Amino acid sequence: MKRRLVALMRYPVALMLLPTFVKSLYCPFPLPWILCHICQIPFCPFKFIRQGMLISIIVSTTIAGRAFCSWICPMGSIQDIIGHVLRARITWRVFKSSLILITRLLLLVVTILLVVYLLVSPVLIEPIELLVLLAQSISSKRIYIFAAILLLSVLIFRPWCLICPLGFILGNFNKVCLVRFTINKESCSKCHTCTRVCKVGLKPTEVHISSDCIKCLDCSLSCPLGLFKPTVRVNLPSRE
Repeated sequence: MKRRLVALMRYPVALMLLPTFVKSLYCPFPLPWILCHICQIPFCPFKFIRQGMLISIIVSTTIAGRAFCSWICPMGSIQDIIGHVLRARITWRVFKSSLILITRLLLLVVTILLVVYLLVSPVLIEPIELLVLLAQSISSKRIYIFAAILLLSVLIFRPWCLICPLGFILGNFNKVCLVRFTINKESCSKCHTCTRVCKVGLKPTEVHISSDCIKCLDCSLSCPLGLFKPTVRVNLPSRE
């Protein structure tokens, strides 16, 4: 019951942002909300929330690592809701392979190249030009890609989050964020309840540290012994 209440608390912010997110699917640029400052479309909501989104990403990542994915991101939340309501059976533990890592890195490199190109507008070199043309071709079909991701969410838990470039970057801050949940290993009864509820397929020793952890808190709330405790990373000056 407690876990369900916290799950409901995760969705309001993301659902409020969902109409704006859907609007961004029709963005005329290869990547949404990168070139809002030069966009000629009037009253586009992304122009007004872009800075707030950036601040929320920085603040949430500094405090709790990849928490943005579970508590703010509209794309993540809509997949999450579909997966929970329709009980998606395939979790991330099925995809633990080097192929997924290569896909993540490839998407990340492509995204960085596009962002840099769009922001600094360098002299076109053929590979980058082809990349931009490909991105423009794909961007015109965003709504179909979005629909396909929603359909996959019926079977696979958060299919897009599995390879999302932004999530991949934010996940690397799980080890250095200010607030982390640690588990008392000595008191653990090895019931594996936390492992069963973890949709991204993490073990008790990996939760809240692995880059795949989306900070949904399901593992912490499901532990019958309450062994997951929040800890704050504070570097106190040493006393001599």
